[in-house]
Amino acid sequence: MFLVETAQIISVLFVNYKGRPFMKGILENHTLFLSLFVCIGGVAFASWEVLPEFNRALHFYPFPDDEYRMKVVLQVMLVVVGTFVWDRFMIYLFAPEVFWAMAEEGRGTTVKDLIPIAITLAKVGLGFALLATGNPLVWMAVWYGAKKVGISSLN
Repeated sequence: MFLVETAQIISVLFVNYKGRPFMKGILENHTLFLSLFVCIGGVAFASWEVLPEFNRALHFYPFPDDEYRMKVVLQVMLVVVGTFVWDRFMIYLFAPEVFWAMAEEGRGTTVKDLIPIAITLAKVGLGFALLATGNPLVWMAVWYGAKKVGISSLN
């Protein structure tokens, strides 16, 4: 239930955020993008039971087998992608001028626009990998090292 409910919440946030030309684009709204990505990462983290202690602490029951897990995760991914595609299709049918304005703004996206997102994804991935170690000593060592080097996002 947690996976499905979280997928629905992510879908609603992702689909209802129209972006340019009406407001900041999803790539420009770093906080929203990061929140959605962390939420999706958290669902994957819990689904694959990277830290069984984490799942037990949240009272998640383990999947019976990997085949069932894959079915559920694929359905969750289908919900997120399918909702987005369906929304854009409805906009295309009922508000084509809005659809084409959004498409024109989307075409303006360059690789340079994706670099901050890639850096954020790497930081989040590193954070999840650090949590997966399950060792607070490693966490403190990374924090101390980042502070020593002067990485401002960890200060």
